[in-house]
Amino acid sequence: MTATPLPSSAPSAVPRRVWWFVIISACVVAAVVVVSLPGAIREVGGDWRNLWQPFLYAAGLVLAERFVVKVPMRNHRFSVGVTDMVIVLGVVFIDMPVLVMATVLGITTSQLLVEPHLVKRLFNVFQYVLSVTAAAGLTSLALDLVGPGTRSASWSVRTRGSGRRWRLRG
Repeated sequence: MTATPLPSSAPSAVPRRVWWFVIISACVVAAVVVVSLPGAIREVGGDWRNLWQPFLYAAGLVLAERFVVKVPMRNHRFSVGVTDMVIVLGVVFIDMPVLVMATVLGITTSQLLVEPHLVKRLFNVFQYVLSVTAAAGLTSLALDLVGPGTRSASWSVRTRGSGRRWRLRG
């Protein structure tokens, strides 16, 4: 007679290198937040009416994290999130320092509501903040390289921190 082990209700131990990765990511995100905070405060300028886009973006992140599309492929199901669509809108319409803060607010709220495991929660928050920062920074750099005279017509969007207006093709 053999005994079948009972399923453990205790969470499995997280490898030490995973915790180190999360801790290093936390340090990088903390540096990004420290650098972005003065710019975000300056962008808001004490006028709460300037916050409707960042709050809408943060709420969009919370909602988008709840909707996951499951795609069946052969014997597996892959989950595809729609959060990237919200992030693209944020990168286009919100200045970078405010975007970073709104991402921290939205993803942290989402993870607190949904994710029960601390290490996954921390990793997800840090990953989203770093991804959004990189996307916004590269987009701003690409727009600066293009130059103001090379864009044509119908729709203008202010680039993060530059104070200039760029024309996007419609």
